[in-house]
Amino acid sequence: MTPLPFRPLNAPSTRLVRNAARCRACGDVIESTSKNDFRACACGKIAIDGGLAEQRAFGEARYFEDLSERESCEGAP
Repeated sequence: MTPLPFRPLNAPSTRLVRNAARCRACGDVIESTSKNDFRACACGKIAIDGGLAEQRAFGEARYFEDLSERESCEGAP
């Protein structure tokens, strides 16, 4: 019997590889690359923060287009 890779019950099956968004009001593409890298678009309607450690988004959903990318974690179901 082959053992399954150990994964805690709350472990994510994907990881964030790009934290980015486009503002539907002004068209700006913003990207946060580190934990305390707060970025806002030119018109101020959206902002993101957290880099690859913590993904946080600010603003109204109608202006926010998520461009973030995720990849599967090794050993994920």
